[in-house]
Amino acid sequence: MEDSRERKGAFFTPKIWVGLSQEYLAKAFGKNWQSEYYVWDCAAGTGNLLNGLTEKSRIWASTLDLQDVRVMHERIANNNATNLAIDHVFQFDFLNDPFSKLPESLQKVLNDPKKQSKLIIYINPPYAEAGNARTRTGGRNKSKVATTTQVREAYGKDLGLAIRELFAQFMIRIKNELPLCKIGVFSKVKYLQGVGFEKFREHFLATFQGGFIVPAYTFDNVKGNFPIAFAIWDLERGEKLARTVLDVYEKDGTKTAKPKSFDALLASRITDWITKFKVADGELEIGYTGNYGPDFQSNATLYITNSVIINSNGVRSNTTKYAIGASNLIPICVYFAVRLCMEQTWLNDRDQFLSPHCDWKHDLEFQNNCLTFALFSPKNNIQSALGINYWIPFTEREIGANNEFDSHFMTDFLNGRIPEHEERSSLEKMDKLAAQAENEYFIPRAPLTFSEEATAVFDAARALWRYYYAQPDAHPNASYYDIRAYFQQRNDKGRMNAQSEDAEYTRLHALLKAARAELAKVIAEKVYKYGFLIE
Repeated sequence: MEDSRERKGAFFTPKIWVGLSQEYLAKAFGKNWQSEYYVWDCAAGTGNLLNGLTEKSRIWASTLDLQDVRVMHERIANNNATNLAIDHVFQFDFLNDPFSKLPESLQKVLNDPKKQSKLIIYINPPYAEAGNARTRTGGRNKSKVATTTQVREAYGKDLGLAIRELFAQFMIRIKNELPLCKIGVFSKVKYLQGVGFEKFREHFLATFQGGFIVPAYTFDNVKGNFPIAFAIWDLERGEKLARTVLDVYEKDGTKTAKPKSFDALLASRITDWITKFKVADGELEIGYTGNYGPDFQSNATLYITNSVIINSNGVRSNTTKYAIGASNLIPICVYFAVRLCMEQTWLNDRDQFLSPHCDWKHDLEFQNNCLTFALFSPKNNIQSALGINYWIPFTEREIGANNEFDSHFMTDFLNGRIPEHEERSSLEKMDKLAAQAENEYFIPRAPLTFSEEATAVFDAARALWRYYYAQPDAHPNASYYDIRAYFQQRNDKGRMNAQSEDAEYTRLHALLKAARAELAKVIAEKVYKYGFLIE
């Protein structure tokens, strides 16, 4: 059934975006562009991207899969594709075959500089990394592109990590072997600013001629909440990619008032910035955090834990790469909060978090807001079963605990007291480390003061903790994670349920989440102000 649907063109670029892309081509090349330019879709699938074009003598469609060629030939024979000429539709493996295999009519265009400068490569190539066929679009040919290709062998050094992306392989061959043509391409936006595409951007020199972005989930057989761009590039007028500004369209085709910018010349990323804030030698490690990349999509791997994950090579996993101690608790909480205070959407999914400018260091309210957010975040996965819980932000008396906690680290920190278990030699090491980090020092010497929003979070959390400790079987060192797991229980798969049957817990937890949401809004206002993100 699935194979049959693909053969019939069920997986294709949505008609709404096909029409819109051709409107943008007309804006870029003039209202008579179809009669003045040549068009080649070299990843045509069953050819739906070419619907709406009229000059069949100037259009070519190629695809990897011979069966797709037969489908297009059948459509031409049945007068369902009157804009295509049968001898202009052919099988061709763009990532492996030489141009000498192309029809003579197309070779004449490619080999004539004047005609090549009037050629538009109009494509919707595979979006996924090689080997992940389930997220590709545009026809069956997309699922049969090989992991190892002639293009990869020829231009791998030019692309760096980008060589794994099939759409990047299409674009680099076009740039290197058809340097006078134009490109109108649907693709992911990571080549515009993403980490790993630096080498690609050094070689893909082109002038931007317009474009737009839309939600990926509007494309058949594409999973994920990220943007897909249609961008037009003039290769003949080569320029280094800097800032690309794309119009934004919602799923229904509505254009938003504000365009979206993608900056290729970014400052260092937040994942580079946070590495300078380390625990001192011998300092108590109270937890760990880390993630795989500096954009919103990578926040899925961002947690605070009290366990170190070691891979098969005996190396600390990237998910727990940053140790947390008294000397870097504040910067780590800033790192954690700025990344999670705003929800991931299809539009911001690839936005890069950056190294901020220094103003944040002098904003104690902002720092303490971030600390509060991190203490009570649902992604704070500190668990008493995995070790000592250093993250209890209340005293036993405040929340009615019957037993003394194993650690008072967090309340000591909040009250400006160096934890008693820290030896003086360790303190000196922390002071030295702080001095090396541009004289930054983040261990409070006096009790912290909190904003109205942060205080509301503490108040709501305190009520929740009190209710938990009123239970007869409360754990003496419970974390926020432990409290949620206690009331929400786990399902048959061992996962924490989303809801609880305890009405009072549900009420108190809702108050905490509401207060945390208000705090997140206050933090988010400073994210752009201090340069963690750019608009």
